[in-house]
Amino acid sequence: MDSRHKAMVDRTTGIYKDGKTAAGLNGGIRPEEQAEILSTMFEGQSADIRKIITPQAPSPGAAAASGPRAAGYLDRLSLSNLTGYSPKIQALQSRLNAQAAGIPGAPRLDETGKLDYPTLSYPRYVLYYDLSQIKSRLRAEKISEGGNFPADHAARKQEEVLARAESAIASFDQAAQAAKNPRKITVSFVRSISAKQKEASRWISEAALLQEQSRAERRQALFSQALYTLVSAAPVDDGAKKAYITQGEIFFSALMEIGDEDGRAAQLLESKSWEASLPLVAQVESRNAALNKNISRYLPDYVKTPYLLASLSKQNPTPGLWDKISAWIFPASASARSAAQRTDALSRLTEAFRDIAAGNLEAAHTVLELAGSSGS
Repeated sequence: MDSRHKAMVDRTTGIYKDGKTAAGLNGGIRPEEQAEILSTMFEGQSADIRKIITPQAPSPGAAAASGPRAAGYLDRLSLSNLTGYSPKIQALQSRLNAQAAGIPGAPRLDETGKLDYPTLSYPRYVLYYDLSQIKSRLRAEKISEGGNFPADHAARKQEEVLARAESAIASFDQAAQAAKNPRKITVSFVRSISAKQKEASRWISEAALLQEQSRAERRQALFSQALYTLVSAAPVDDGAKKAYITQGEIFFSALMEIGDEDGRAAQLLESKSWEASLPLVAQVESRNAALNKNISRYLPDYVKTPYLLASLSKQNPTPGLWDKISAWIFPASASARSAAQRTDALSRLTEAFRDIAAGNLEAAHTVLELAGSSGS
């Protein structure tokens, strides 16, 4: 194993010892990238990502479970006319009704154009939904990883931040109750509940970032010596093996960068000047959401293909003369059919391996899906 490949599987430090990072993939955000990032919040595809990983079309209406989606409209309300009709309030109520279908429990607002308790308390549904999404993912990860799920400082920190988020949402919810009395809807009241909403969104954002950071670090551990050994033993030429390792380095670098950026963004949300950092945090969330979408789709293919190849190669050794004669004389026999199925599966997996090595990740994904659906 050369030094470049040894660095990739070194789990002592968890980083490339030669300093290799994903700078070209996820490095410093240039000014021309900022508009693209903000315009494709949570589901966008950056140009850099398209160069590295085959993109997928964003799913309609999808959104990340993090604070900025919930943090925002109360502090943008016009406070000059709190009791009368406002076309801007009516437009806001219409927009909230349009998104309510995707938020469990969210009520349909009367589009009166006037501020009332249902409109002012509406963020609670978005906040609780975002929090529930984070908790659901955390439970699913703990179940899927069993005893391997870390119980370290990072895990405890995430639980602590989730508790802060839940407390902040409850505080917002309790404060918003006063709006049931229209005379309590004053400038100071709206500013107060707006601050509470943003505080809840702050902790939801940090919890989401910490969860993503932890996931990225656990995924780095997939690039083990065992995986490298299986790639080296794959029944393909050396050029394909080296290209496969290179694709792994791209994944590994992206995971490193995601973890680093998430960690820095979480620290910004812990600082006293966290509100001033929200635009930068939103950029990190947007950029990493696009990366994670493709990593989640293609990394399992990258990891499982060498393992499946090795397993099938053991089951399907090079046939001897008698095996060939038997298959020719008795093509319909159970053993002949089984051998043919294994040969077909081995061919499909080899094709997928070569596609991944060439960077044709979607083509490999399709091949593996077809092989799975056919029972190969």
